[in-house]
Amino acid sequence: MRSQLKVASPQSYRPKSKAASRRPNSKISTCPIGPKRRTRATVAREKGLAPLAERLQQLNHTGVAVSSLTQEAMPYVAADQGVTSAEEALRGAADILAEQVAEQAARRAQVRRIFLQQGVFTATIKKTHPPGTTKYEMYRRYQCPVPAIASHNLLALLRGEKEGILKLSLTVDTEQLLAQLESQLITTAVPELRAFYRDLIQDAFNRLLRPAITREVMADKKAGADEVSIATFETNLKHLLLAAPAGMKPTLGVDPGFRTGCKLAAGDRIGKFLAYEAIFPHQSQASATRAATTLKRLIQTHRIELIAIGNGTASRETQRFVADVCAQLDAAPVTVMVNEAGASVYSASEAALQEFPDLDVTVRGAISIARRLQDPLAELVKIDPKSIGVGQYQHDVDQTRLRQKLDDTVESCVNYVGVDVNQASKELLTYVSGITGTIANNIVAHRNRHGPFRQRQQLLQVKQLGPKAFEQAAGFLRIRDGDQPLDNTAVHPERYGLVDAIAQDLQLPLGQLLQSTGRLQSLALERYVSDSVGLPTLQDIVEELKKPGP
Repeated sequence: MRSQLKVASPQSYRPKSKAASRRPNSKISTCPIGPKRRTRATVAREKGLAPLAERLQQLNHTGVAVSSLTQEAMPYVAADQGVTSAEEALRGAADILAEQVAEQAARRAQVRRIFLQQGVFTATIKKTHPPGTTKYEMYRRYQCPVPAIASHNLLALLRGEKEGILKLSLTVDTEQLLAQLESQLITTAVPELRAFYRDLIQDAFNRLLRPAITREVMADKKAGADEVSIATFETNLKHLLLAAPAGMKPTLGVDPGFRTGCKLAAGDRIGKFLAYEAIFPHQSQASATRAATTLKRLIQTHRIELIAIGNGTASRETQRFVADVCAQLDAAPVTVMVNEAGASVYSASEAALQEFPDLDVTVRGAISIARRLQDPLAELVKIDPKSIGVGQYQHDVDQTRLRQKLDDTVESCVNYVGVDVNQASKELLTYVSGITGTIANNIVAHRNRHGPFRQRQQLLQVKQLGPKAFEQAAGFLRIRDGDQPLDNTAVHPERYGLVDAIAQDLQLPLGQLLQSTGRLQSLALERYVSDSVGLPTLQDIVEELKKPGP
Protein backbone atom coordinates (compact mmCIF):
# COMPACT_ATOMS: atom_id res chain seq x y z
CA MET A 1 0.00 0.00 0.00
CA ARG A 2 1.35 3.43 -0.84
CA SER A 3 2.18 5.47 2.22
CA GLN A 4 -0.83 7.74 1.81
CA LEU A 5 -3.33 5.14 0.72
CA LYS A 6 -6.39 4.63 2.82
CA VAL A 7 -7.94 2.00 0.60
CA ALA A 8 -7.81 -1.67 1.47
CA SER A 9 -6.37 -3.33 -1.60
CA PRO A 10 -4.65 -6.64 -2.50
CA GLN A 11 -1.30 -4.99 -1.89
CA SER A 12 -2.25 -3.36 1.38
CA TYR A 13 -2.74 -6.25 3.73
CA ARG A 14 -0.23 -6.67 6.49
CA PRO A 15 0.69 -10.28 7.25
CA LYS A 16 0.53 -11.21 10.89
CA SER A 17 3.61 -13.40 10.56
CA LYS A 18 6.84 -11.95 9.27
CA ALA A 19 8.45 -13.85 6.43
CA ALA A 20 11.83 -15.29 7.33
CA SER A 21 14.62 -13.49 5.53
CA ARG A 22 16.98 -16.41 5.59
CA ARG A 23 16.94 -19.61 3.61
CA PRO A 24 14.71 -22.39 4.95
CA ASN A 25 16.27 -24.32 7.79
CA SER A 26 17.59 -27.74 6.90
CA LYS A 27 18.18 -30.78 9.07
CA ILE A 28 21.37 -31.36 7.09
CA SER A 29 24.43 -29.76 8.68
CA THR A 30 26.68 -27.80 6.37
CA CYS A 31 29.53 -27.48 8.86
CA PRO A 32 31.32 -30.83 8.98
CA ILE A 33 34.16 -29.71 11.25
CA GLY A 34 32.85 -28.13 14.43
CA PRO A 35 35.08 -26.32 16.91
CA LYS A 36 34.50 -28.91 19.64
CA ARG A 37 34.96 -31.97 17.49
CA ARG A 38 38.10 -34.00 18.29
CA THR A 39 39.32 -34.74 14.78
CA ARG A 40 42.36 -36.66 13.60
CA ALA A 41 44.08 -33.32 13.09
CA THR A 42 43.28 -32.36 16.68
CA VAL A 43 44.86 -35.59 17.94
CA ALA A 44 47.95 -34.92 15.81
CA ARG A 45 48.30 -31.44 17.26
CA GLU A 46 47.98 -32.84 20.77
CA LYS A 47 50.92 -35.11 19.93
CA GLY A 48 53.03 -32.08 19.03
CA LEU A 49 53.05 -32.60 15.26
CA ALA A 50 51.87 -29.11 14.20
CA PRO A 51 55.52 -27.88 13.74
CA LEU A 52 56.20 -30.82 11.43
CA ALA A 53 53.16 -29.89 9.33
CA GLU A 54 54.44 -26.30 9.11
CA ARG A 55 57.89 -27.57 8.09
CA LEU A 56 56.41 -29.70 5.31
CA GLN A 57 54.47 -26.65 4.08
CA GLN A 58 57.72 -24.70 3.90
CA LEU A 59 59.31 -27.47 1.86
CA ASN A 60 56.42 -27.44 -0.66
CA HIS A 61 58.00 -24.75 -2.84
CA THR A 62 59.95 -24.79 -6.07
CA GLY A 63 63.70 -24.87 -5.53
CA VAL A 64 63.58 -25.99 -1.87
CA ALA A 65 65.77 -29.05 -1.31
CA VAL A 66 64.42 -31.98 0.67
CA SER A 67 66.79 -34.67 1.88
CA SER A 68 64.24 -37.18 3.19
CA LEU A 69 60.77 -36.96 4.72
CA THR A 70 61.77 -39.61 7.22
CA GLN A 71 64.68 -37.47 8.39
CA GLU A 72 62.38 -34.46 8.68
CA ALA A 73 59.98 -36.50 10.83
CA MET A 74 62.50 -38.22 13.15
CA PRO A 75 62.81 -35.29 15.62
CA TYR A 76 59.08 -35.61 16.32
CA VAL A 77 59.16 -39.27 17.26
CA ALA A 78 58.32 -39.40 20.97
CA ALA A 79 56.91 -42.50 22.60
CA ASP A 80 55.58 -40.52 25.57
CA GLN A 81 53.51 -38.44 23.13
CA GLY A 82 52.20 -41.54 21.35
CA VAL A 83 54.40 -41.08 18.25
CA THR A 84 56.41 -44.28 17.89
CA SER A 85 57.80 -43.88 14.35
CA ALA A 86 58.57 -41.37 11.60
CA GLU A 87 55.76 -42.88 9.53
CA GLU A 88 53.29 -42.18 12.33
CA ALA A 89 54.59 -38.62 12.64
CA LEU A 90 54.13 -38.06 8.90
CA ARG A 91 50.59 -39.47 9.05
CA GLY A 92 49.74 -37.02 11.82
CA ALA A 93 51.23 -34.10 9.91
CA ALA A 94 49.27 -35.19 6.83
CA ASP A 95 46.07 -35.18 8.90
CA ILE A 96 46.75 -31.57 9.95
CA LEU A 97 47.50 -30.47 6.39
CA ALA A 98 44.45 -32.32 5.01
CA GLU A 99 42.19 -30.50 7.45
CA GLN A 100 43.74 -27.18 6.45
CA VAL A 101 43.06 -27.93 2.79
CA ALA A 102 39.46 -28.87 3.57
CA GLU A 103 38.89 -25.70 5.60
CA GLN A 104 40.23 -23.24 3.04
CA ALA A 105 37.28 -21.08 1.97
CA ALA A 106 38.52 -20.73 -1.60
CA ARG A 107 39.06 -24.48 -1.91
CA ARG A 108 35.61 -25.33 -0.53
CA ALA A 109 34.00 -22.80 -2.88
CA GLN A 110 35.88 -24.31 -5.80
CA VAL A 111 34.80 -27.88 -5.01
CA ARG A 112 31.23 -26.76 -4.29
CA ARG A 113 31.06 -24.98 -7.64
CA ILE A 114 32.25 -28.13 -9.43
CA PHE A 115 29.60 -30.22 -7.65
CA LEU A 116 26.88 -27.73 -8.54
CA GLN A 117 27.92 -27.34 -12.16
CA GLN A 118 29.25 -30.78 -13.05
CA GLY A 119 27.78 -33.10 -10.41
CA VAL A 120 25.30 -35.85 -11.23
CA PHE A 121 22.50 -37.21 -9.06
CA THR A 122 22.47 -40.99 -9.29
CA ALA A 123 19.76 -43.21 -7.82
CA THR A 124 19.05 -46.92 -7.77
CA ILE A 125 16.37 -49.00 -6.11
CA LYS A 126 17.74 -51.33 -3.48
CA LYS A 127 17.90 -55.01 -4.36
CA THR A 128 15.38 -55.83 -1.63
CA HIS A 129 12.69 -54.28 -3.86
CA PRO A 130 12.17 -56.31 -7.09
CA PRO A 131 11.09 -54.57 -10.30
CA GLY A 132 7.50 -53.38 -10.28
CA THR A 133 7.08 -53.42 -6.50
CA THR A 134 7.58 -49.72 -5.71
CA LYS A 135 6.21 -46.35 -6.75
CA TYR A 136 9.74 -45.26 -7.58
CA GLU A 137 10.27 -47.43 -10.66
CA MET A 138 11.32 -44.48 -12.82
CA TYR A 139 14.27 -44.05 -10.47
CA ARG A 140 15.48 -47.68 -10.65
CA ARG A 141 18.46 -46.58 -12.74
CA TYR A 142 18.34 -42.81 -12.65
CA GLN A 143 20.89 -40.14 -13.45
CA CYS A 144 20.42 -36.39 -13.79
CA PRO A 145 22.92 -33.49 -13.80
CA VAL A 146 22.68 -31.35 -10.69
CA PRO A 147 21.83 -28.11 -12.58
CA ALA A 148 19.04 -29.82 -14.55
CA ILE A 149 17.17 -31.73 -11.85
CA ALA A 150 13.54 -30.69 -11.40
CA SER A 151 12.32 -29.86 -7.92
CA HIS A 152 9.67 -32.60 -7.91
CA ASN A 153 12.26 -35.19 -8.99
CA LEU A 154 14.63 -34.22 -6.20
CA LEU A 155 11.87 -34.29 -3.58
CA ALA A 156 10.81 -37.73 -4.83
CA LEU A 157 14.39 -38.99 -4.63
CA LEU A 158 14.81 -37.69 -1.10
CA ARG A 159 11.49 -39.23 -0.06
CA GLY A 160 12.46 -42.58 -1.57
CA GLU A 161 15.81 -42.46 0.22
CA LYS A 162 14.10 -41.60 3.52
CA GLU A 163 11.73 -44.54 3.06
CA GLY A 164 14.70 -46.86 2.56
CA ILE A 165 13.77 -47.75 -1.03
CA LEU A 166 16.25 -45.65 -2.99
CA LYS A 167 20.00 -45.30 -2.72
CA LEU A 168 20.85 -41.72 -3.69
CA SER A 169 24.32 -40.33 -4.36
CA LEU A 170 25.95 -37.24 -5.81
CA THR A 171 28.93 -37.97 -8.05
CA VAL A 172 31.56 -35.94 -9.89
CA ASP A 173 34.59 -36.71 -12.04
CA THR A 174 36.92 -37.34 -9.11
CA GLU A 175 40.09 -37.77 -11.15
CA GLN A 176 39.65 -34.43 -12.89
CA LEU A 177 38.79 -32.65 -9.64
CA LEU A 178 41.80 -34.11 -7.81
CA ALA A 179 44.06 -33.17 -10.71
CA GLN A 180 42.89 -29.55 -10.38
CA LEU A 181 43.54 -29.52 -6.64
CA GLU A 182 46.98 -31.08 -7.04
CA SER A 183 48.02 -28.57 -9.69
CA GLN A 184 47.01 -25.72 -7.38
CA LEU A 185 48.39 -27.07 -4.10
CA ILE A 186 51.59 -28.92 -5.03
CA THR A 187 54.50 -26.70 -6.08
CA THR A 188 57.51 -28.80 -5.08
CA ALA A 189 59.43 -30.83 -7.65
CA VAL A 190 60.62 -33.41 -5.12
CA PRO A 191 58.94 -36.76 -6.04
CA GLU A 192 58.67 -37.99 -2.44
CA LEU A 193 57.07 -34.75 -1.23
CA ARG A 194 54.78 -34.61 -4.27
CA ALA A 195 53.56 -38.15 -3.52
CA PHE A 196 53.04 -37.16 0.14
CA TYR A 197 50.91 -34.17 -0.90
CA ARG A 198 48.91 -36.17 -3.47
CA ASP A 199 47.96 -38.64 -0.75
CA LEU A 200 46.91 -35.96 1.75
CA ILE A 201 44.91 -34.04 -0.90
CA GLN A 202 43.08 -37.24 -1.83
CA ASP A 203 42.41 -37.88 1.87
CA ALA A 204 41.20 -34.29 2.36
CA PHE A 205 38.78 -34.70 -0.53
CA ASN A 206 37.46 -38.20 0.24
CA ARG A 207 37.27 -37.92 4.02
CA LEU A 208 36.44 -34.26 4.56
CA LEU A 209 35.55 -32.25 1.48
CA ARG A 210 33.35 -34.66 -0.45
CA PRO A 211 31.01 -35.58 2.44
CA ALA A 212 30.72 -31.95 3.56
CA ILE A 213 30.20 -30.49 0.09
CA THR A 214 27.74 -33.25 -0.78
CA ARG A 215 25.67 -32.29 2.27
CA GLU A 216 25.89 -28.61 1.39
CA VAL A 217 24.84 -29.15 -2.23
CA MET A 218 22.03 -31.50 -1.20
CA ALA A 219 20.82 -28.93 1.33
CA ASP A 220 21.08 -26.11 -1.22
CA LYS A 221 19.21 -28.00 -3.92
CA LYS A 222 16.63 -29.16 -1.38
CA ALA A 223 16.08 -25.56 -0.25
CA GLY A 224 15.67 -24.50 -3.89
CA ALA A 225 13.23 -27.37 -4.53
CA ASP A 226 11.29 -26.34 -1.43
CA GLU A 227 10.96 -22.78 -2.71
CA VAL A 228 9.75 -23.91 -6.13
CA SER A 229 7.28 -26.40 -4.64
CA ILE A 230 5.99 -23.96 -2.03
CA ALA A 231 5.46 -21.37 -4.77
CA THR A 232 3.42 -23.98 -6.68
CA PHE A 233 1.43 -24.82 -3.55
CA GLU A 234 0.81 -21.11 -3.00
CA THR A 235 -0.50 -20.65 -6.55
CA ASN A 236 -2.74 -23.72 -6.32
CA LEU A 237 -4.13 -22.61 -2.97
CA LYS A 238 -4.79 -19.11 -4.25
CA HIS A 239 -6.76 -20.49 -7.21
CA LEU A 240 -8.88 -22.62 -4.86
CA LEU A 241 -9.54 -19.81 -2.42
CA LEU A 242 -10.38 -17.26 -5.09
CA ALA A 243 -12.63 -19.56 -7.11
CA ALA A 244 -15.81 -17.75 -8.02
CA PRO A 245 -18.52 -18.35 -5.39
CA ALA A 246 -21.80 -19.75 -6.67
CA GLY A 247 -23.63 -17.24 -4.53
CA MET A 248 -26.24 -17.15 -1.80
CA LYS A 249 -28.55 -19.90 -2.93
CA PRO A 250 -30.03 -22.95 -1.14
CA THR A 251 -27.51 -25.73 -1.71
CA LEU A 252 -27.41 -29.49 -1.27
CA GLY A 253 -24.03 -31.00 -0.42
CA VAL A 254 -23.39 -34.59 -1.52
CA ASP A 255 -20.57 -36.66 -0.06
CA PRO A 256 -20.54 -39.67 -2.44
CA GLY A 257 -19.76 -43.29 -1.59
CA PHE A 258 -20.44 -46.88 -2.65
CA ARG A 259 -20.68 -49.15 0.38
CA THR A 260 -21.42 -46.44 2.95
CA GLY A 261 -23.81 -44.60 0.65
CA CYS A 262 -24.08 -40.92 -0.22
CA LYS A 263 -24.48 -38.38 2.53
CA LEU A 264 -26.79 -35.45 1.71
CA ALA A 265 -26.85 -32.17 3.65
CA ALA A 266 -29.21 -29.33 2.72
CA GLY A 267 -28.32 -25.73 3.59
CA ASP A 268 -30.09 -22.43 3.13
CA ARG A 269 -28.83 -19.43 1.16
CA ILE A 270 -26.24 -18.49 3.81
CA GLY A 271 -25.11 -22.07 4.51
CA LYS A 272 -27.25 -22.72 7.59
CA PHE A 273 -27.77 -26.45 8.02
CA LEU A 274 -31.36 -27.58 7.35
CA ALA A 275 -31.58 -31.35 6.89
CA TYR A 276 -29.59 -34.54 6.39
CA GLU A 277 -30.24 -37.86 4.68
CA ALA A 278 -28.16 -40.91 3.72
CA ILE A 279 -29.04 -42.64 0.43
CA PHE A 280 -27.68 -45.76 -1.30
CA PRO A 281 -28.09 -45.31 -5.06
CA HIS A 282 -25.30 -47.73 -6.09
CA GLN A 283 -26.29 -50.98 -4.38
CA SER A 284 -29.48 -52.25 -6.01
CA GLN A 285 -32.34 -51.04 -8.16
CA ALA A 286 -34.66 -50.92 -5.15
CA SER A 287 -32.23 -48.83 -3.10
CA ALA A 288 -31.64 -46.55 -6.11
CA THR A 289 -35.39 -45.97 -6.40
CA ARG A 290 -35.63 -45.09 -2.71
CA ALA A 291 -32.58 -42.82 -3.06
CA ALA A 292 -34.20 -40.98 -5.98
CA THR A 293 -37.36 -40.37 -3.96
CA THR A 294 -35.36 -39.00 -1.02
CA LEU A 295 -33.28 -36.75 -3.25
CA LYS A 296 -36.39 -35.31 -4.94
CA ARG A 297 -37.98 -34.64 -1.59
CA LEU A 298 -34.95 -32.75 -0.25
CA ILE A 299 -34.70 -30.67 -3.42
CA GLN A 300 -38.38 -29.72 -3.41
CA THR A 301 -38.77 -29.23 0.34
CA HIS A 302 -35.81 -26.88 0.67
CA ARG A 303 -36.08 -25.34 -2.80
CA ILE A 304 -32.55 -26.36 -3.64
CA GLU A 305 -30.95 -24.37 -6.46
CA LEU A 306 -27.42 -25.82 -6.33
CA ILE A 307 -26.10 -29.34 -5.79
CA ALA A 308 -22.43 -29.73 -4.82
CA ILE A 309 -21.00 -33.22 -5.31
CA GLY A 310 -17.65 -34.09 -3.74
CA ASN A 311 -15.06 -35.40 -6.19
CA GLY A 312 -14.06 -38.42 -4.12
CA THR A 313 -14.95 -42.11 -4.43
CA ALA A 314 -18.09 -42.78 -6.52
CA SER A 315 -18.29 -39.13 -7.57
CA ARG A 316 -18.88 -39.83 -11.28
CA GLU A 317 -21.48 -42.50 -10.61
CA THR A 318 -23.22 -40.20 -8.14
CA GLN A 319 -23.14 -37.34 -10.63
CA ARG A 320 -24.92 -39.49 -13.23
CA PHE A 321 -27.50 -40.57 -10.65
CA VAL A 322 -28.19 -36.96 -9.60
CA ALA A 323 -28.44 -35.87 -13.24
CA ASP A 324 -31.02 -38.59 -13.94
CA VAL A 325 -33.10 -37.50 -10.94
CA CYS A 326 -32.88 -33.79 -11.79
CA ALA A 327 -33.99 -34.52 -15.35
CA GLN A 328 -37.37 -35.52 -13.90
CA LEU A 329 -37.86 -32.16 -12.17
CA ASP A 330 -39.52 -29.08 -13.64
CA ALA A 331 -36.92 -26.72 -12.14
CA ALA A 332 -33.69 -28.68 -11.89
CA PRO A 333 -30.88 -27.40 -9.65
CA VAL A 334 -27.46 -26.72 -11.13
CA THR A 335 -25.08 -29.58 -10.31
CA VAL A 336 -21.36 -28.87 -9.76
CA MET A 337 -18.45 -31.18 -8.93
CA VAL A 338 -16.54 -29.76 -5.95
CA ASN A 339 -13.03 -30.49 -4.71
CA GLU A 340 -13.59 -32.21 -1.37
CA ALA A 341 -9.93 -32.35 -0.25
CA GLY A 342 -9.76 -31.64 3.46
CA ALA A 343 -13.49 -32.03 4.09
CA SER A 344 -12.86 -35.00 6.38
CA VAL A 345 -10.19 -32.98 8.21
CA TYR A 346 -12.67 -30.18 8.81
CA SER A 347 -15.47 -32.53 9.85
CA ALA A 348 -13.33 -33.90 12.69
CA SER A 349 -11.83 -30.54 13.68
CA GLU A 350 -12.48 -28.50 16.79
CA ALA A 351 -14.08 -25.78 14.63
CA ALA A 352 -16.62 -28.23 13.20
CA LEU A 353 -17.31 -29.68 16.64
CA GLN A 354 -18.07 -26.22 18.01
CA GLU A 355 -20.24 -25.33 15.02
CA PHE A 356 -22.17 -28.63 14.89
CA PRO A 357 -21.71 -30.39 18.25
CA ASP A 358 -24.71 -32.68 17.74
CA LEU A 359 -23.94 -33.85 14.18
CA ASP A 360 -21.93 -36.83 13.01
CA VAL A 361 -18.64 -36.22 11.17
CA THR A 362 -20.17 -37.53 7.92
CA VAL A 363 -22.89 -34.89 8.11
CA ARG A 364 -20.35 -32.14 8.76
CA GLY A 365 -18.40 -33.26 5.70
CA ALA A 366 -21.44 -32.96 3.45
CA ILE A 367 -22.22 -29.51 4.88
CA SER A 368 -18.66 -28.41 4.14
CA ILE A 369 -18.96 -29.60 0.53
CA ALA A 370 -22.14 -27.56 0.06
CA ARG A 371 -20.60 -24.45 1.56
CA ARG A 372 -17.51 -24.78 -0.63
CA LEU A 373 -19.71 -24.22 -3.64
CA GLN A 374 -21.52 -21.28 -2.08
CA ASP A 375 -18.36 -19.50 -0.93
CA PRO A 376 -15.04 -21.40 -1.33
CA LEU A 377 -12.95 -18.87 0.58
CA ALA A 378 -15.21 -18.67 3.62
CA GLU A 379 -15.27 -22.46 3.98
CA LEU A 380 -11.68 -23.35 3.10
CA VAL A 381 -10.17 -20.98 5.67
CA LYS A 382 -11.48 -23.34 8.35
CA ILE A 383 -9.07 -26.04 7.16
CA ASP A 384 -5.32 -26.31 7.58
CA PRO A 385 -4.00 -25.22 4.15
CA LYS A 386 -1.83 -28.36 3.96
CA SER A 387 -4.97 -30.49 4.11
CA ILE A 388 -6.61 -28.86 1.10
CA GLY A 389 -4.46 -30.85 -1.31
CA VAL A 390 -2.39 -28.09 -2.84
CA GLY A 391 0.66 -30.11 -3.86
CA GLN A 392 2.10 -33.57 -4.35
CA TYR A 393 5.13 -33.18 -2.08
CA GLN A 394 3.76 -30.81 0.55
CA HIS A 395 4.92 -33.10 3.38
CA ASP A 396 8.50 -33.23 2.06
CA VAL A 397 9.30 -29.51 2.03
CA ASP A 398 10.33 -27.31 4.94
CA GLN A 399 7.19 -27.42 7.07
CA THR A 400 7.74 -24.13 8.89
CA ARG A 401 8.29 -22.29 5.63
CA LEU A 402 5.30 -24.01 4.00
CA ARG A 403 2.98 -23.22 6.88
CA GLN A 404 4.07 -19.58 6.95
CA LYS A 405 3.71 -19.15 3.18
CA LEU A 406 0.30 -20.80 2.98
CA ASP A 407 -1.01 -18.85 5.97
CA ASP A 408 0.16 -15.62 4.36
CA THR A 409 -1.53 -16.69 1.11
CA VAL A 410 -4.84 -17.31 2.88
CA GLU A 411 -4.59 -13.95 4.62
CA SER A 412 -3.78 -12.22 1.34
CA CYS A 413 -6.79 -13.80 -0.38
CA VAL A 414 -9.13 -12.90 2.47
CA ASN A 415 -7.99 -9.30 2.45
CA TYR A 416 -8.15 -9.17 -1.34
CA VAL A 417 -11.80 -10.24 -1.41
CA GLY A 418 -12.98 -8.60 1.79
CA VAL A 419 -15.21 -10.12 4.46
CA ASP A 420 -18.89 -9.61 5.22
CA VAL A 421 -18.62 -8.90 8.93
CA ASN A 422 -22.24 -9.94 9.53
CA GLN A 423 -21.83 -13.43 8.05
CA ALA A 424 -18.16 -14.34 8.45
CA SER A 425 -17.17 -17.17 10.76
CA LYS A 426 -14.59 -16.53 13.45
CA GLU A 427 -12.10 -18.60 11.41
CA LEU A 428 -12.53 -16.28 8.43
CA LEU A 429 -12.35 -13.15 10.56
CA THR A 430 -9.08 -14.32 12.07
CA TYR A 431 -7.37 -13.96 8.69
CA VAL A 432 -8.33 -10.27 8.39
CA SER A 433 -5.38 -7.95 9.03
CA GLY A 434 -5.44 -6.70 12.60
CA ILE A 435 -8.00 -9.26 13.84
CA THR A 436 -6.72 -11.76 16.38
CA GLY A 437 -8.52 -14.95 17.38
CA THR A 438 -9.82 -13.29 20.53
CA ILE A 439 -11.15 -10.26 18.65
CA ALA A 440 -12.77 -12.56 16.04
CA ASN A 441 -14.61 -14.39 18.84
CA ASN A 442 -15.68 -11.07 20.30
CA ILE A 443 -17.02 -9.84 16.94
CA VAL A 444 -19.15 -12.97 16.56
CA ALA A 445 -20.34 -12.72 20.17
CA HIS A 446 -21.24 -9.02 19.74
CA ARG A 447 -23.07 -9.81 16.50
CA ASN A 448 -25.05 -12.61 18.14
CA ARG A 449 -25.93 -10.46 21.13
CA HIS A 450 -26.75 -7.14 19.44
CA GLY A 451 -27.67 -8.19 15.91
CA PRO A 452 -25.99 -7.30 12.61
CA PHE A 453 -23.58 -4.39 12.41
CA ARG A 454 -25.15 -1.43 10.61
CA GLN A 455 -21.92 0.52 10.09
CA ARG A 456 -18.20 0.02 10.47
CA GLN A 457 -17.89 2.47 13.36
CA GLN A 458 -19.91 0.04 15.51
CA LEU A 459 -16.91 -2.30 15.40
CA LEU A 460 -15.25 0.00 17.93
CA GLN A 461 -17.86 -1.24 20.43
CA VAL A 462 -16.41 -4.76 20.18
CA LYS A 463 -14.38 -5.76 23.19
CA GLN A 464 -10.60 -5.45 22.63
CA LEU A 465 -11.04 -4.02 19.12
CA GLY A 466 -9.31 -0.70 19.65
CA PRO A 467 -8.55 2.19 17.28
CA LYS A 468 -5.33 0.65 16.00
CA ALA A 469 -6.96 -2.69 15.13
CA PHE A 470 -9.89 -0.82 13.61
CA GLU A 471 -7.57 1.27 11.43
CA GLN A 472 -5.88 -1.87 10.13
CA ALA A 473 -9.01 -4.01 9.64
CA ALA A 474 -11.84 -1.64 8.72
CA GLY A 475 -11.16 -1.48 4.99
CA PHE A 476 -11.35 -5.27 4.71
CA LEU A 477 -14.61 -5.68 6.66
CA ARG A 478 -17.72 -5.12 4.55
CA ILE A 479 -21.27 -4.33 5.65
CA ARG A 480 -23.93 -4.99 3.04
CA ASP A 481 -27.19 -3.06 3.10
CA GLY A 482 -25.95 -0.96 6.01
CA ASP A 483 -26.40 2.69 6.90
CA GLN A 484 -23.29 3.80 5.01
CA PRO A 485 -22.90 2.66 1.36
CA LEU A 486 -19.11 3.05 1.56
CA ASP A 487 -19.03 0.37 4.25
CA ASN A 488 -19.51 -2.14 1.44
CA THR A 489 -16.34 -1.00 -0.35
CA ALA A 490 -12.61 -1.21 0.31
CA VAL A 491 -12.45 2.52 0.97
CA HIS A 492 -11.19 3.17 4.49
CA PRO A 493 -13.45 5.26 6.80
CA GLU A 494 -10.71 7.90 7.02
CA ARG A 495 -11.38 8.70 3.35
CA TYR A 496 -15.18 8.86 3.52
CA GLY A 497 -15.10 12.67 3.65
CA LEU A 498 -13.12 12.77 0.43
CA VAL A 499 -15.62 10.48 -1.32
CA ASP A 500 -18.49 12.60 -0.03
CA ALA A 501 -16.84 15.64 -1.59
CA ILE A 502 -16.52 13.82 -4.92
CA ALA A 503 -20.19 12.82 -4.81
CA GLN A 504 -21.26 16.41 -4.10
CA ASP A 505 -19.15 17.74 -6.97
CA LEU A 506 -20.75 15.22 -9.32
CA GLN A 507 -24.16 16.08 -7.86
CA LEU A 508 -24.87 12.43 -7.14
CA PRO A 509 -26.18 10.73 -3.98
CA LEU A 510 -23.52 8.54 -2.44
CA GLY A 511 -25.42 5.36 -3.32
CA GLN A 512 -25.61 6.31 -7.00
CA LEU A 513 -21.94 7.26 -7.07
CA LEU A 514 -21.02 3.60 -6.60
CA GLN A 515 -22.99 2.73 -9.73
CA SER A 516 -21.72 5.58 -11.90
CA THR A 517 -18.64 3.99 -13.38
CA GLY A 518 -18.60 6.32 -16.38
CA ARG A 519 -18.76 9.50 -14.27
CA LEU A 520 -15.96 8.21 -12.07
CA GLN A 521 -13.85 7.37 -15.10
CA SER A 522 -13.97 10.94 -16.36
CA LEU A 523 -13.34 12.49 -12.96
CA ALA A 524 -10.50 15.07 -12.81
CA LEU A 525 -8.69 13.68 -9.79
CA GLU A 526 -5.97 16.34 -9.73
CA ARG A 527 -8.34 18.79 -8.07
CA TYR A 528 -8.56 16.55 -4.98
CA VAL A 529 -4.81 16.18 -4.46
CA SER A 530 -3.66 17.56 -1.11
CA ASP A 531 -0.79 17.24 1.35
CA SER A 532 -2.42 14.14 2.83
CA VAL A 533 -3.83 12.57 -0.34
CA GLY A 534 -1.78 11.99 -3.45
CA LEU A 535 -2.90 11.15 -6.97
CA PRO A 536 -2.04 7.42 -6.67
CA THR A 537 -4.27 7.21 -3.59
CA LEU A 538 -7.12 8.91 -5.40
CA GLN A 539 -6.77 6.55 -8.36
CA ASP A 540 -6.97 3.56 -6.01
CA ILE A 541 -10.06 4.96 -4.31
CA VAL A 542 -11.84 5.40 -7.65
CA GLU A 543 -10.92 1.85 -8.68
CA GLU A 544 -12.38 0.50 -5.43
CA LEU A 545 -15.58 2.50 -5.88
CA LYS A 546 -16.12 0.69 -9.17
CA LYS A 547 -16.21 -2.74 -7.50
CA PRO A 548 -18.09 -2.53 -4.19
CA GLY A 549 -19.08 -5.53 -2.16
CA PRO A 550 -17.41 -8.81 -1.11
